[in-house]
Amino acid sequence: MSIFYHVVATLLILAEYLPWLVLTASVVSINKCPGSSLGNRLYVPASAVNSLERVTFRLRNEFKACKNELHFASELRADTSLKSNDTIGEIGLKTIDMSYFTTDGLLRHGSDYYYPEEYCISSFSGGNVKATVCKPLCKRNRPCIRKCCPIGEVMDMESAGCKPAGGKLWSPVLYTNETHNLSDEEREKIRPHFINLPPSCKYSNGSASEEYSSIPLRPLRVNEYQLETIPMRLLKDGSLIYYAITDKWETIPKDLFCIDGMQNFGEVKSYTGLPSDQIVFSCVDYYTANVI
Repeated sequence: MSIFYHVVATLLILAEYLPWLVLTASVVSINKCPGSSLGNRLYVPASAVNSLERVTFRLRNEFKACKNELHFASELRADTSLKSNDTIGEIGLKTIDMSYFTTDGLLRHGSDYYYPEEYCISSFSGGNVKATVCKPLCKRNRPCIRKCCPIGEVMDMESAGCKPAGGKLWSPVLYTNETHNLSDEEREKIRPHFINLPPSCKYSNGSASEEYSSIPLRPLRVNEYQLETIPMRLLKDGSLIYYAITDKWETIPKDLFCIDGMQNFGEVKSYTGLPSDQIVFSCVDYYTANVI
């Protein structure tokens, strides 16, 4: 019995004085840049991770150079106290430019999220990073999609803002047309590039506008009545189509909308991950098919 308590006491001491002690076998791998002096592990403080928890990444030498490289140096901060809200009517969307890691190895820089194979780390010290990313071309075979909330969060209709999704990640259903959606295997080959930005709406004089339409993709039941929604499809090229008042499918350009999951809407409280539990904000008046 005394040996058992001795082992426990030793582990507690190690946990206190070696904060980077990793007790899990599952470690995400990311790339270090060619010529980097970094070792085989990258220890990231909680302030630089979206979950505000320390993470350890395994470093590998598998970064492939690309034509559209961007080199940057930045302080990584994911402290929620630094996040601000832009208002969309009564809905708040986080749009502040930040740089941080997600727990599964994505790197956010500005409003863009990069998969582990799309960036490499040159140096990392005290939360300051030097990195290289491959900027997306946003072509048909690799769409760029505006996600209303940061990754790991969805639109919470009760609090009118972005909130953690309870461990479920929003993953959009992509279509080739109004009737055919891609399989999970087909979608995985595309791997959309996500950008945390609201729609880029403008007034007639060209100045920026914060007047948007919002359409939940799930009908809302109020007592014995059901409020219908507007059929919408997110296409694999990153554009959005909807069935308009003109009785035909109309297209919303990629920069005029954002889409995300939603929770606390009607009788459904938690985010389910279902295609119906999504919401679209756009610069289009759906009932006239005109840009606001």
